[in-house]
Amino acid sequence: MARKIKENVFFLNATDWNRRLFDSLIPLPDGTSYNAYLVRG
Repeated sequence: MARKIKENVFFLNATDWNRRLFDSLIPLPDGTSYNAYLVRG
């Protein structure tokens, strides 16, 4: 889902509740999130 922060700037995020390990090593009991910013122009 994209959320508009201001003109031409958006925040995008997604949550993966099913991911259980980071780099096959670190436990993720609450899943993980992916975040990014999109700046147009």
